Amino acid sequence: LTGSDPNGNTTNIPRPVDHILPRGSTCVLHTKCLQFLDTIKIDPKYIDIANSRCYCSNCFPHCESYSYAGNPPKKFEVPRGWVKIPLFLDSRYQANWNQYHIAYHGTPIFFAKSIIESSQLLLSGDTNCLGKEVPNIPSHLRNTLSSLRDIGIDASGYTINAVAPRHSEDCCCGCRIFDPQKTFFTTPSVQYSEKFSEYHMQHFNITIKTAIVVMQDPKSYQIIEDKVASHQVPNFDSSELIWFSRWRYPAIIPCALLIKIDA
Repeated sequence: LTGSDPNGNTTNIPRPVDHILPRGSTCVLHTKCLQFLDTIKIDPKYIDIANSRCYCSNCFPHCESYSYAGNPPKKFEVPRGWVKIPLFLDSRYQANWNQYHIAYHGTPIFFAKSIIESSQLLLSGDTNCLGKEVPNIPSHLRNTLSSLRDIGIDASGYTINAVAPRHSEDCCCGCRIFDPQKTFFTTPSVQYSEKFSEYHMQHFNITIKTAIVVMQDPKSYQIIEDKVASHQVPNFDSSELIWFSRWRYPAIIPCALLIKIDA
């Protein structure tokens, strides 16, 4: 990776990566992503560098845009254009993994580091390893308290919810209190997760995007519809984009880190 320092001089990130690259790797994107990862200093006991995989068009030329996982089968997007670094997992829950759904949790790298080293997602208001407070996501759900109302059932039998302004205490419509500050958000679309994951390295003129891949217990989450026009992504309906849960590990198991570099 090269760029300009504050004085306008061309410089390099001074970290050799030959010792961490998987054997035989020659992909430029793969190399850059692992080079960036090496600067973050995640404890190596958590990350499986040897089995990292690049999903760029050269390394992963297959045409599929999405796949299915879990029981009942649930669609998730293939992370094309990203580099995936698996995490070492606790084998105690391995018997249920083939039942779990696959989703993504977009978050800047320094929050991702804390998630990896604690093996669980962070709530809004939690602090990461640098003492920074976790912002709530998605950004349009930041109201302290709202109401949820059922608006339908999807093909897998999941209730689809819509978020509305907080109803009165004596409301009899069947709505439920929704507190984003106490909720974990995931999505089956890696493109949707990108909206909450940017980290700008201004001195190097690049944007780093990171997301956590999670395995999620099918019984642990519900779905919220997102009709914001700018949030829509290919292959997914607005009623599929936001999964929300009150449960941490092992209902939601972080299983890989995704990195993407936009020059």
